[in-house]
Amino acid sequence: MKLNNRALMTAGGIGAAIQIVFALCGGAAGFAPLAGVDEATMAALATGLLVLCACGWIITFGIGFAYVYFAAKEGPVQIGDGAIGGAIATGVAGLIGGLLSACLTAATPFAVSPDFATDALAASIGGIVGAICGGLVGGAIVGAIGGAIGAATIGKNAGASQPPMGMSS
Repeated sequence: MKLNNRALMTAGGIGAAIQIVFALCGGAAGFAPLAGVDEATMAALATGLLVLCACGWIITFGIGFAYVYFAAKEGPVQIGDGAIGGAIATGVAGLIGGLLSACLTAATPFAVSPDFATDALAASIGGIVGAICGGLVGGAIVGAIGGAIGAATIGKNAGASQPPMGMSS
């Protein structure tokens, strides 16, 4: 197993930044009642969050692929290495995003309705655990797939000069 630390840090950092933006956008919906948001704006916000959630898995896949892209600049990447590197990069990014989402989920009831904060927090414990574990495990699985596909497509010939198919050297 040969992991590229620079590519791992770059892809993981980009992924963490994206996950932080996702968490902040998702957390903004919980604080919308404090801003006095009307129903039309809330519906538009909910639609935007639905699109963000659907695109989130595609972007998570891309983080695993990005690991291979950055690693391939320094040489060929094997499929197993791409899968492991993609899993680590997206797992760390998902964990960071999940932790921030969990913090926002825990803080929202206290800010919006302090009278019912303990009841709301107790009800959302499952969501908090799901955000952290889902970001870590789900991100790692999707990132591993992205890394494996990246290694199979762009990682094989990177940095190596090989003769065209059918020609021997």
